Amino acid sequence: MGCVVTAYLAPQFSLALEGPAPDIATIARHHILCAKTPVPNETNRHWRRVRATYFDTRMFDLTRVGSCLWQDEDGVGLSCRQQPNDAFSMASFYHRLDEKRQREDLPRIMSDDTSEWQAAPFANAPPPQSDIDPDLLTHILNDSKLPKDVGALIRDTYTDFHAIGILVYDRFLAVVSLDQDIVRIEVNIGRAEETDIDQYPPHQAMAGITLSLLSGEGSNLFDFARRIIEESSGRIRISGRAPFIPPFVQVSAMALENPIKAGASPGETAGDVLRSGIKASAINLAAATAVLCAASHEPFDDDLEDQKTSKPEVGKSLVRKSLAHNSLMRNSLLRSDAGRRARVAMRRFRAFEKVYRKAIKDKGLRSLTDQARVYARLIGAARDWDVFLHETLNDLAPLLDEVDPQGRGRLVLQRRGAAIRRARWQTACAALNDMKFAHFLLDLVEAGLVSPWRGDANADLILPAEEFSCLALDRAFLKAEKVGAAAHLDDMEAIHGLRLELKKFRYAAQIFRGLYDKEERKPFFAALADLQERLGQLNDSVVAQRLTTEAIGAAGRDGVAIAGYPSESDEAVLLHAAGFVAGAKAAKADSAARAALPLWHMLATRHPYWRPQHRDNVTPLRINDRDDHA
Repeated sequence: MGCVVTAYLAPQFSLALEGPAPDIATIARHHILCAKTPVPNETNRHWRRVRATYFDTRMFDLTRVGSCLWQDEDGVGLSCRQQPNDAFSMASFYHRLDEKRQREDLPRIMSDDTSEWQAAPFANAPPPQSDIDPDLLTHILNDSKLPKDVGALIRDTYTDFHAIGILVYDRFLAVVSLDQDIVRIEVNIGRAEETDIDQYPPHQAMAGITLSLLSGEGSNLFDFARRIIEESSGRIRISGRAPFIPPFVQVSAMALENPIKAGASPGETAGDVLRSGIKASAINLAAATAVLCAASHEPFDDDLEDQKTSKPEVGKSLVRKSLAHNSLMRNSLLRSDAGRRARVAMRRFRAFEKVYRKAIKDKGLRSLTDQARVYARLIGAARDWDVFLHETLNDLAPLLDEVDPQGRGRLVLQRRGAAIRRARWQTACAALNDMKFAHFLLDLVEAGLVSPWRGDANADLILPAEEFSCLALDRAFLKAEKVGAAAHLDDMEAIHGLRLELKKFRYAAQIFRGLYDKEERKPFFAALADLQERLGQLNDSVVAQRLTTEAIGAAGRDGVAIAGYPSESDEAVLLHAAGFVAGAKAAKADSAARAALPLWHMLATRHPYWRPQHRDNVTPLRINDRDDHA
């Protein structure tokens, strides 16, 4: 065996951009890439054809921890996170045999025709590698820079590794100087020849640009990324996957299973915690909205309802229709779950900014929270209908069928709601696919990675996280107490306000939870969870009542129309069904409110875990200070 040549890349951070392959191909040849100053002694303007086989276990253990293992004709590579909860801090290890280095000079097949790569076969690509070279993998596992948890996972699961896909692509590499930033540019354009993942069929095109900051502050890298977005009219944008990991390896649906969680650690400053929270929100939002943007082209689960099948074909179509319905339901649920996670990511970011608002003079973060509110409302308006159609009507179906055995009212209400839902999702996805959102997402990522808001902040940001958290949690809980003092059964709006303030408090408490002993905070969080469950049930009931009212008056309004129904004869049964749902939900709202208020009074009398006895030297916010600090 020849000597092993080792390559190790650990940039300060890496930014992955994705978009249609023709746009990526155009950008790859564009002057904004080629005109940049190359860094001496680096390989630049280098294209090569690569065929790589990717490996994982059948449970995708590597993917779930943000890692990726592959082998090409030269050697074995591994990409993994340098920090467990930071998808931007990717490190790459690559080990190859020296005698195989002559294969680097494979002919480039990229032509001036940006569409040729889509139609032309990858005839000049090297043959696939079916098994991992154990000697090269051993060198990676013995590398001192490899995170110990990743190494242990590979050792424990090695026998279960199998090829999950083969990727063939043209790769462009360059290291350039962007004013004060030294940036590594990597462009990949290709397709998956084979995959073992149901959600990602073979021969699907994939293209992306990865910008890695090798030195500098990073602001020039983000300016460069903005120019790429503008040159593509927003079709190229922040990716929902980690850099260096192909989309068929980390499909977005899988990325949603393990959202990044931010948390404070002892020894950090208040500013460090905010930066961590913004990064986590940006990563989770990018993953969720990538699913939503992709799902904007997918049909809805009600599309099969209107398909007419001739009588002779009914038997033949039953299986096809059942399979298609299951697929549509899966897509619909995935869209809905992605919408929920996108809203949570934006709510968390807004809660973080609100906690730190007094400490930051820069208006950039405030502007981002205002934009996040707009996008969250658009997604929320659509997802509320998902919940209504998939949960509310299903839960009440037995009762509705008792009062309307033929089910006409429920069917008309369901179809009216489906039409409104479709319009709401179309509006939301149009906003997410717009270039304004691409810039918003890039600005949010920059706020987490480069943190321009640090330059115009007061001394609170350099406080120890423990001290700042005590003040912040006092402030947030006192606001909840102020709203809760006015909450009573005859004022649902005040109870709704209490729910919102407690949600903001919980988001703040969660990011600071690592600073406090688990046993000290556990009773408080348990009581808070019980209360929020009741308040959530109350909110669901109130929303359902609002949606039934909206369904009654929606036909022909705001562009919402249903071909052929409801007819005038159906209006009566629609009103009856909507009234029944509204009445049932009103009763549930009253029950949830009666259960929630005593739970709130119990929570309000609990000792704040963030002010235990050994922290009494930290001066808490006084009750009469609440208005000054709100």
